[in-house]
Parts: sequence; C-alpha cells; structure tokens
Amino acid sequence: MLRHSPGSGLLRTVYNLLLSCVSVLPLLMTIPACTGPAENGTEQAQGQGREGDGPATDSTDFIIELTVDPEVEEKWQAAIGRTDIFIYGGSSTRQLEKHLRTSGTGRLTVRCRSGDRITAAIANSRAGFNMAALQKYDSMELLRYGAEDDDPARPLMSAVTETAGDSVRLVLKPLGCRIILAEITNELGGYVRLEEPRIGLFDRSPSAEVFRTDGFRPVEIPDDTAWVKLPYDVGVLPQTPGTELWCYPNDTPEETMGTPRTGIVLECVIGGRRERFRGRLPPLARGSTTGVGITVSRNAGGAPGCSYRFF
Repeated sequence: MLRHSPGSGLLRTVYNLLLSCVSVLPLLMTIPACTGPAENGTEQAQGQGREGDGPATDSTDFIIELTVDPEVEEKWQAAIGRTDIFIYGGSSTRQLEKHLRTSGTGRLTVRCRSGDRITAAIANSRAGFNMAALQKYDSMELLRYGAEDDDPARPLMSAVTETAGDSVRLVLKPLGCRIILAEITNELGGYVRLEEPRIGLFDRSPSAEVFRTDGFRPVEIPDDTAWVKLPYDVGVLPQTPGTELWCYPNDTPEETMGTPRTGIVLECVIGGRRERFRGRLPPLARGSTTGVGITVSRNAGGAPGCSYRFF
C-alpha cells in the first residue's frame, strides 16, 4: 500500500511550474522590443545628421538643405519652427515615400529609394496634416491653408522641388503678404486733425494653395474688414507709424467682376464726422512686402479726399 507523502504535492507543483517556464522561454525570445506607436510613418529628424531606415536595396543617401529666401529673411526676420518634409516618388503614381519632421533650417540626410523624386517642405504649420489624404503628390499639390490659422510673427512657409539627383535645396518662402503704412500726411489745413485713425483691408483672400507660386485669385471673400488702429492722431506734420497689416496673396492683374484686388481703407474722424477712404492695393505676390503712403487733402469742392501711393 502506497502512502501519499505530505510534501509530494508541493514538489509536483513546483516541478510543473519550472517545466512551463522552460517551454515558454523560446517564445519570449522571438518577440521584438516595442518602441511605441508610430505616427503614420513619420520620422523625427533632429537637426543636422542622418535620418533614415538603414541600408536597403536600390536606396541612397539623399541630402536636403533647408534655407529661407534671402530677401524675405531680411525684411521679415521671421522665426522658423517645426518643418514637415514630404518626399514623393517621381514616377507616374507620385506616391509618398517619407514624411520627416525637423526644426529650423540647415542640412539633413535621409535614406530613400534611388531615382526621381519630389521633395516638399512646409514650415511653421499650426495645423496638423491628414497623412491618409496626402499619400500622393496630386493631393499635396492642391493643399490649402487658411489665413486665420497663420501667424505673421512665424508665418507659414513652403517650398517644393523635383529632382533626379542625390541632393536638393529647398528655399522656403512665406505664403502671406505684409502691408506696411510707411507714411500718412494731413493736408486739410486749418489745423484740422485726423482723429481716431485706423486702417484696414477688405476683399482679402481667406485661404491660398500652399505650393502655388503665382495666379492667386480670391475665393469666398469675407464681408468684414480687418482693422488696425494707428498709434496717434495725425496733425499738420507727416507721420511714419509703420503700422503693419497682413493678408494672403492676390495677384489679380486687372479687376473684373467677381475677382477684385485686395482693398485698403482709412477711417478717421474729421471735424466731428467719421470718414472712410477706400483704395485698391496693387497685385500682391506671395511673400511680398508693400509699402503704403496716404495723403488726406481737400478736393476741388472742398470735401476731404484721400490718395494712396504704393512702393
């Protein structure tokens, strides 16, 4: 007759546990380490250096140099923050191959397929990107950005270049335009002042295509006017306030029905009566800076009038 030892059950349990651990160990060794969720294939490019996916068949190092248009850099003195870089294949499908994210300007190197490619860059975007909708360059080419989402202090900039080589230079240029009131002169006489003066823009474009270089036309023009107050009343001496306005490009050469050029308006109080003087700005190219001079005087009938000059 066999007797059950009090400790035999415990020994058998320990033995079974050790056996199960040994059988599971090979499975654990085959599971790769997790690196966190990917952001739709986005790679983070930290400043200068190399960013890519290592050696691959028919692949090459691709050098991207980011810079700002020299004229824009001198006049705007705008900061460059986050920059998104999109690399598309140059074949008929123009499929997205890489999406990189970096900051500032400079040079970086990525590993990508050899051959023709389209490289596009968007700097200072305050909005995110729907990567599912940008898998082909045909969609990227039509991408629009809203003026209300832009920031004149850190404006949206972009550049795009098609190349077959192993390097590319992207010259970033703002999408928006600057309008600067350089001088305002009061020639009414009799010590009449221009009180509570302010200037504004009307018939301005609410959005624009990010990669378009010319042919900007207004669409869905808002009815409101974007006003900016001048720092002080205008007396007998000319003043140079340097007040700055901001809008998106409109390079319409000649006004036609439904496609007006962007307008500028001066509002002020003259002799207790509020007056408004409207004018039309010249064609505004993307990234342009337009100086404005305003002279308020009396017309032949003695009523106040206004003339604009642009430079």
